[in-house]
Parts: sequence; structure tokens; C-alpha cells
Amino acid sequence: MYFTSILSVKDDGTVDINPAEKNFTIERKAKRITDAYVEYEKVEGMSFAERLASLHGVNKLDNPLKLFLTKLAREEKVEGSSFAHVDEVDGDVATIDWPVEMKLTNVLDQIENPGWFIFTGEVEIKDENTKGKFGYPVGAIDVSKVTACKQESCEEVRDTVQFIRSKYKLPDWQPPRMEGGQ
Repeated sequence: MYFTSILSVKDDGTVDINPAEKNFTIERKAKRITDAYVEYEKVEGMSFAERLASLHGVNKLDNPLKLFLTKLAREEKVEGSSFAHVDEVDGDVATIDWPVEMKLTNVLDQIENPGWFIFTGEVEIKDENTKGKFGYPVGAIDVSKVTACKQESCEEVRDTVQFIRSKYKLPDWQPPRMEGGQ
């Protein structure tokens, strides 16, 4: 039923989109373009870490070791967002090897292969008897949100134009000063 209100078949057999739906789609894209122009100037002055946080939709990134040590010191909920290299994926668990040895859980359908990721989640200590290379129990972060990086170490965020294109899903977007071949 929903598709019949959006799509219609013309007499010649071609499919057309309802004009109201076309307008809605055009308005949504126009909003993304406007937002991209507004954010472009802000992004120009951001640090690498600020760009990573912005791409992931959070205000800041946390050090995963600091999150883990905070969880060890306190018996309360500790949540945060971070950036890390996933070395191994086994079903619903991924192992990060940089910046600290740790597990990411609940990654099924979010992380399928090793690589660089920005993630958000709650820190857990699954087994206090299993120690990592620094002598602390191996921590885990129960992941609630993941953003995959496209390049090694998320280097794509250093290019402001590529950053905006990726974030707003506008592959041909150009900043104002570059339009018209300038």
C-alpha cells in the first residue's frame, strides 16, 4: 500500500514517483546541502579528534584505557566513545589492539572485518582473572553505535571536503569557494 502512494505506473509502462514524494526528497537533500555548507567552516578549524567525534555524532572521544580504569575504580556505569583499531573479529566480539588491548562486544552486523572504527558503548569487566599485557583485567565495551573508517587510521577526516561529503552523503558536494572551477 505504501509504495502505491509513492510510485505510479504510467500508460507507457514506466514508473514515476509521486510529485509530493519528489518534493520531500528534494527538500531533504537541500537541507543536507545547507547543513554541509554551515558545517564546512566549523570543520576547517577542528582538530583530528574533533572531526572523528563529529563524524560519529558525539561531542568528544574518550581514551578507552581511561574509560576502563574509571570502571575499575568505580562500581558504576561508565559509557563513552572512542577510536580504535580492530585486529580480530569473531562473531559478536571484536578485539582491539590499539590504543589498548580490549574487547568490543555486541558487534554483530556492525563490525565484520578488522579495521579502524569509532564506537560508543558501555564499559564492562567480564573476567577479573584474565589479565592483559599491562596486568589489568581485560575490559570490554558493549557497543551501541559504530562508525567504520574508510582509510587507515581514519585519515579521510583530514580532508575537509571529503569529510563533509561522507558525513552528509553528498559525493559531489563542493565548498562555496571551489564552485565554478575556482
